[in-house]
Amino acid sequence: MRNKRGNISILVIFVLLASSLLGILSMNFVQQMIQQSTVVHNYYKAYYLSKAGIELGLSQIKHRGI
Repeated sequence: MRNKRGNISILVIFVLLASSLLGILSMNFVQQMIQQSTVVHNYYKAYYLSKAGIELGLSQIKHRGI
């Protein structure tokens, strides 16, 4: 009977290689999501900080709405 140990080793190496590639792809995807959320967070932060200046000026001249 033939020795099937080599075939199983090749299969195991293939499975490990495929799972490591999937891990690298998922890490790249998560990194891009984190970068995008940082960009959105910085946008909203700048927007509300600029709006805070307007609100402060309106409250100093006592011209605020409800």
